[in-house]
Amino acid sequence: MLLKPLADAMASKAADNGWAGVVVDGAVRDVAALDSLPIGVRALGTDPRRGLVRGPGDLNVPVTP
Repeated sequence: MLLKPLADAMASKAADNGWAGVVVDGAVRDVAALDSLPIGVRALGTDPRRGLVRGPGDLNVPVTP
């Protein structure tokens, strides 16, 4: 499965919803834009590449490490 890194658009929506912060078990993009938002972001790393979208995704499936 290929996951998309957290970018500023998603973090901005979280800030608009009153979230104090986001912890990401993965990568983030747009670090400069994330730094300007009123929300804390902690991640394992950064990735400047945009993620691939391969359809709408799956619902109600088990998550395993």
